[in-house]
Amino acid sequence: MSKGYKIHEFAELAGMTARTLRHYDRVGLLKPRRTEAGYRVYSEADLERLEQVVALKYLGLPLAQIKLLLDRKSMALPEALRMQRRVLEEKRREIGRAIAAIEAAERAPEDALMLRQLIEVLGMQNEEDPMKRYFSNEAWARQECRAEAEKEQARQEWSALWKEVESSLEEDPLGERGQALAARWRELWQRTTQGDAEVQAGHEKAWMDRANWPEAARQRTAGHDREAIAAFIVKALGGWTRRYYSAESWAKLQALQREGAGLQQKNQEEWRAIFTDAQAALGEDPAGERGQALAVRWRELWHRTTGGDPAVAEAMLKAWADRQNWSSPAPQYPGVDLERVVAFLKLAVEAGPRR
Repeated sequence: MSKGYKIHEFAELAGMTARTLRHYDRVGLLKPRRTEAGYRVYSEADLERLEQVVALKYLGLPLAQIKLLLDRKSMALPEALRMQRRVLEEKRREIGRAIAAIEAAERAPEDALMLRQLIEVLGMQNEEDPMKRYFSNEAWARQECRAEAEKEQARQEWSALWKEVESSLEEDPLGERGQALAARWRELWQRTTQGDAEVQAGHEKAWMDRANWPEAARQRTAGHDREAIAAFIVKALGGWTRRYYSAESWAKLQALQREGAGLQQKNQEEWRAIFTDAQAALGEDPAGERGQALAVRWRELWHRTTGGDPAVAEAMLKAWADRQNWSSPAPQYPGVDLERVVAFLKLAVEAGPRR
């Protein structure tokens, strides 16, 4: 192909529809050059990339995952094949379990328990992982690229850590054992998410919505007191901030958290929402309608977080000013330029009525 091809010509050459090519362009999978008039023009390099897309799609890879693989300049085909082999091997194991369930049901067709197990196994074959809903397509694809053995090891480590935390619920989260568990929690969290902010955000969103998990997801933590573990670990993870507080303000914070049990995670979710909305408002006037609406939300949430106590508020501001030296992973806000957003909110609050 020595010349550029318009979309319909390229579609005929590639054996697919122009509609598919437009979709690939929208999702960034195949980006042809554009003429000054905005028309797509495809080249020989586009055809080579499309051949790779078709080959990987045939193997069962989702488009988001294909894009990630092809955008990696050092990606070699063997890497993609090894990854997909692991996916197919897992599917083969699932099919094997389904066949075994069907055979058992054939031998005992009147057994209600056997039939229920059959329905559960076959249902697992036909449903997506229920946790996928909490992730962007790209973040989910990055997470699923990990080897099955690595994911299984992480699951076992989390299970063991949950059991240890649960056995320590009567201890002080800020004590020696509580802080040791918090350190292990942070380290395993970093390994599980590989430091990926979007993957971390997906896991956090899933945890916030745990009351609405489908039964299949609930079974993964069956037998554990999820709420008690969450409350303990939230307090333990917050122990590193102790250095920013006086003895008096720290005692006030602890009392505030005891009185508002369960509010901490809700507050974290609302902070995330405010920062995300403020990111979308960057470039607007902080004193304008949108900026002032954000300022009202910020004031209300700040008051709830600090309990309106000046000493607690002062310590939190001190901690924020020292965020470059935090000894715990900072909250992740994918797509948010935190420094610009905080500056915008500061101007919005200053532009509002004094209180």
